[in-house]
Amino acid sequence: MILRDLLQLVLFIGLLAALSPLLGRYVHQVFSGRRTFLHPVLGPVERGVYSLSGIHPDEPRRGAGTPSASSDFPLRGSCSRSGYCFFRISCR
Repeated sequence: MILRDLLQLVLFIGLLAALSPLLGRYVHQVFSGRRTFLHPVLGPVERGVYSLSGIHPDEPRRGAGTPSASSDFPLRGSCSRSGYCFFRISCR
């Protein structure tokens, strides 16, 4: 192993060890529902994605709606890709 590779490995492991507690604290705050430093920036983005997706975050989640929603998403994507490909082929 070259010295440069060894130094890179040590630097990477040291950086990972230094950032792990900070990242762990952040993830704990997110999953606990507490406010984080990214909330003012990502909050509006999250609400926009929810409104575009038709998700109401205040309503409780129902188990019956989850399988249909998760199977509907790939179907919408493949339909839009098929429509795009048809449009591209027909415009030649």
